[in-house]
Amino acid sequence: MTGDTVALSWMAADTAGLGIGDTADVNLGDGVRKKLKVVAVYGNGLGFGDVTLPHGMLTAHTTDRLDAALLVTASDTGDRDRVGKALAELAQRTPTLKVQQPDEFAAVQQGQFAQQSWTNLIANSLLLLYVLIAVVNTLVIATMARSREFAMLRLIGTSRRQTLRMMFLESWVVVVTAIVVGVLIAVPPTIGSSLAMTGQAMPHVDPLVWAGVGAFIAVLGWLSIALSTRSALRTRPIDAVYTGE
Repeated sequence: MTGDTVALSWMAADTAGLGIGDTADVNLGDGVRKKLKVVAVYGNGLGFGDVTLPHGMLTAHTTDRLDAALLVTASDTGDRDRVGKALAELAQRTPTLKVQQPDEFAAVQQGQFAQQSWTNLIANSLLLLYVLIAVVNTLVIATMARSREFAMLRLIGTSRRQTLRMMFLESWVVVVTAIVVGVLIAVPPTIGSSLAMTGQAMPHVDPLVWAGVGAFIAVLGWLSIALSTRSALRTRPIDAVYTGE
């Protein structure tokens, strides 16, 4: 790539409504605005990057005008040893140059990605916390509102244990329904996001994560109903009947 040209990922090109031969209005790192001709559209932008510029143009509009990283490979083991030794000697003569092995470089990149993921996870966790509080409150209030029903069942001969067993079965109906409906609701947007970002309809699904989420929902729903049921059964049946009226 040379001159005033740019290559875009298919996702970036689709978002901007550009194709090969079109002109893209781009703001460079130092604020300079340039009109660049789109000369290529490529896939895998999520891992490679959405915008690719000529090297000379890009470095000319950065603060230090230096490359952030330079990837070097060799054809065979002998060349790799020779190249590695030469790079190590070059790094000793250049204070700002640091030579890393592929596994070290990958570890640094993974660390940066993990930092970004944790930031997003914390923000999403706060939103999820509000949702969980609302769900738990709804289940507890709905269960406690049935205290008069529980009292009537006990007055006509139902034991405390039978009432608890009834609510145990009802809690699992609620939990299973919540998980099934939640998965069905999540599938369409997940497939849409996967198609938009990776071009594949089937997103990556970690079975352990999904199992953990399902187990957490099951325990939370069961505890919300079970504990509130036990609390409602502490009142004498006759008192609960009159309180309900």
